[in-house]
Amino acid sequence: RTAVNSQGLVFHNHWHEHLELLYFVNGKAIIECGQTPYEVSSGDLVIVNSNELHQGQCISDTLFYYCIILDI
Repeated sequence: RTAVNSQGLVFHNHWHEHLELLYFVNGKAIIECGQTPYEVSSGDLVIVNSNELHQGQCISDTLFYYCIILDI
């Protein structure tokens, strides 16, 4: 579980061999997967494929989300 209390970069551009699930509970963010940005908000689920370059940026005053990384 992650809480962010200001706008800006949440996690830098990176990749890993695992699947990643990001479930957004509160706030808004831009999640970039590959080179495609997606605006997400409460109730959205993002699935990041293994070996996919991704990053996140908070675009609201607060952001709360769960991150689950699955080892395949």
